[in-house]
Formats: sequence, structure tokens, C-alpha cells
Amino acid sequence: MKASPLIDAQAIDKFYGAVQVLKNVNLQVSDGEVACLIGPSGAGKSTLLRCINRLEAPDAGMVFIDGEPVGYRMKGGRYHECDEKTLARQRARMGMVFQRFNLFPHMTAIGNIIEAPVALKLKSRKKATEEACELLRMVGLEDKGHHYPSQLSGGQQQRVAITRALAMQPKVLLFDEPTSALDPEMVGEVLAVMKRLASRGMTMIVVTHEMGFAREVADSVHFMVAGEIVETGNARDVLCSPQEARTRTFLSRVTASTD
Repeated sequence: MKASPLIDAQAIDKFYGAVQVLKNVNLQVSDGEVACLIGPSGAGKSTLLRCINRLEAPDAGMVFIDGEPVGYRMKGGRYHECDEKTLARQRARMGMVFQRFNLFPHMTAIGNIIEAPVALKLKSRKKATEEACELLRMVGLEDKGHHYPSQLSGGQQQRVAITRALAMQPKVLLFDEPTSALDPEMVGEVLAVMKRLASRGMTMIVVTHEMGFAREVADSVHFMVAGEIVETGNARDVLCSPQEARTRTFLSRVTASTD
């Protein structure tokens, strides 16, 4: 019997005013899977991530994590919107890594990492700090714990952002183009951390233009255009032998731009 997906987005629609940015999107990601969302700018990839962790509320459809509806609770045989405390608990199971790091500038690296676990009373400050130091060691920043974001390079800030997400011990990590704001020489250090996480079995959904990363690490690839997933499947199949003409056109352009 096939296991249920860890993340199950069903028939997601999203409108901004009269503009529909997601159109009946379905996405299933299994425990331990690395899923890459690719496609042109404006395809709806980042919006889909934000709907998955309920930073944006879908206008139609449902998202489930481990079978639990995100943003809702079941009562009397019907779904009702859940309270903020329940939603915060659900979001804590889905760590988010943004393009622009979103670190608190007035806090050190360690301060950024321990803020949520301590504020939510999940861990003592001492325990959270010990774990933050271990996470920084894992991403090669063991000597940067007391540095402020302004004292770190873009690649170092993004690695701190990844450890901040990991500090909540999430079931899945959502990456929204994590290397797009980095200088080219800093991209590799962030991708190396992501590859290490993948090798350890971390479930990840990654919006990316890094086709080399997708080829090397992804289990599945989902090509989006104009708010729809138009091709999905095994990473090697989609990237090497795409069936859809729009996928082939996109990949040929991406390849040409990196030559």
C-alpha cells in the first residue's frame, strides 16, 4: 500500500484581484522527497509555496501536511478555519527559506536562530543556544554565531536563514529561490548545504532556476507556467526528456543562458 504524501496540495486556486495566479494546482510530495518547482518568472511558483504554508490563503482547494488540513480543523463533519495558535503549530512543521534571508538585523546569528523556539517556549534559551551552535557547525559557520547580519556575506546570511528554519525541527523545508539574491561565487556554498540536507533525508520543496542542482538532487520536478503545473515527474525524465513543448522551450532557454 502506497504511503500518503507528506505534503498534499489539492486543486489550489489563487487570485489577486481579477488575476488568477494559481489554477487548479495539485502537488504531492512524499516524506524524504526533494521536489523542485521550475518555470519562468511569474508562473506562480512562489505563490504556491506561500499557499502551502498558509502565508497566503488559497481561494479554493486544500493543503494537507501529514493528513492534517493546513489552516483548518474538522468539526461536525465540516472544515472550519482554525485559530492562530493551531495555524502557528502547523506552520512550524514547514520551515521557510526566503530569497532575501529575512534575518532580524538587530540580532546575532544565534539570536536569529533561537528566537522562535524560545519565544514559543519550545526550548529553554540554554538548550536552543546549544542546538543553534550545532546547526551553525553543520553549515560551516561555527565561528559566526555572534556576528550580526550586516557582518555576514549574502551566502552566510542565507545559511543562517536555513539553520533558523531547521531550529524548529520542521517536517519539510520550503525554499523560495534561495540563491537568486546571491553573487555567483556564493551560490555554491548554499547549494552544498541543501545537498547535505537532502542526503540526510530532509523533505524539501525548492523553487529554483538552478537546473544543475535539480538534476543532481531532485527526486521530482514540476514545471509551472501561467499558474499551472503542466508537466510533472521523475527529475531525470522531466529535465532530460520533457514531454511538453513548453517544458522543452523553457529548458532550452535556461541552458542557453548559462552557456
